[in-house]
Amino acid sequence: MQFVALLLILISFPAFAEQQGFDDWLADLKREALSRGIDAEVVDDAFDKVDEPSGDIVALDHKQPEHTQTFTEYSEGVLTARRIKAAKEAYYKHRKILKRVEAKYHVPAPILIALWSVESNLGEHQGDYSVIESLATLAYDGRRSQFFRGQLFDALRILQDEDMSADELTGSWAGAMGQTQFMPSNFLKFAVDFDGEGKRDIWNNDADALASIANYLHSKGWNHKAGWGMAVALPDSEDVEALRLEKSEHTLKEWNKRGFRQVNGKRLPRTATRAHLVVPDDAVSTAYLAFPNYNILMDWNHSIYFATTVGLLADAVGKK
Repeated sequence: MQFVALLLILISFPAFAEQQGFDDWLADLKREALSRGIDAEVVDDAFDKVDEPSGDIVALDHKQPEHTQTFTEYSEGVLTARRIKAAKEAYYKHRKILKRVEAKYHVPAPILIALWSVESNLGEHQGDYSVIESLATLAYDGRRSQFFRGQLFDALRILQDEDMSADELTGSWAGAMGQTQFMPSNFLKFAVDFDGEGKRDIWNNDADALASIANYLHSKGWNHKAGWGMAVALPDSEDVEALRLEKSEHTLKEWNKRGFRQVNGKRLPRTATRAHLVVPDDAVSTAYLAFPNYNILMDWNHSIYFATTVGLLADAVGKK
């Protein structure tokens, strides 16, 4: 009976059974790609140089760093004087494009510049891995195989729709692409050809990259009449650990009544704007009231470190 039970477990959970060889797995994937309407020439070009899983990608996937930074360490590492200066210069350099993007998508330029800066250092650090090879490796031998398999089919769709070669489709080791670091699924949903050249080029075209970021935020419901949030001073009477667990929203008027103030000591605006409190892990006296737009930044990258730091960088860029 124990043997039968073990056999049933192996059948129920393929991860315990012998893994399919890569060649057979890839052949099955190619057949599925063809059944999804991807042209044979596109499939052949995509996998022409993919003979086996990339050992480098497997190693990177299996050795994800443990979370060791505090929020202060993370934010100070991002919000350097050099980055802020470069972001402001990019803001003024691209002001004509940004004005047009703002007019169409109703997303403020500083938040676009901030995301562009944090994601790819204003396009300088996009990654030079083959997206097809990375996604094929992670779909075959990754922690989230089904997710990456779906992204791989989306990448093939991009090659076909955008008339690109596999060599042109480059990005991070995990498949995030271009200046926006979009995964293939987000490229298909949100990338735009803003300058009308007939191609959604988030790799080489700054206008397309900025407009694609704006389209993402706009599609998610960005409210151009509100910011992302604001820093606040924690009242001495409040329990920081209890606040960290609190997820409820209150109006700024209600936060005022609880004793929260701007970091300069002034009262919060007396408005009905709703916000929830974000208390970083190493907060002692300062936290952040996050407006609904903050949730969109969290949708982009589900990290309060990321979302808050992007907001702070946007504030620095927009500061006169």
